[in-house]
Amino acid sequence: MVLKQEQGGDFFFDYEVDAEMLSISCDKCGKQFKRKSAKSEHMKACGEEPRFSCPYCPHRTARRRNMRTHVAIKHRCRYP
Repeated sequence: MVLKQEQGGDFFFDYEVDAEMLSISCDKCGKQFKRKSAKSEHMKACGEEPRFSCPYCPHRTARRRNMRTHVAIKHRCRYP
């Protein structure tokens, strides 16, 4: 087992992952994944500068849906 840590909003949580599940990794940055689909989604934006900027703070992200979520949660309004 491998102990992983991820950020969930304003907090971190720990969880255990079977080491065999982390055998899928990004060829560019080495990030490890449990699912091939997660790697495929990651590869679309790996190494690129984030394209979407928050109109209310310095936060930036590569995906529009992540910006919508950020604005809704952190600023309690809708992203245009």
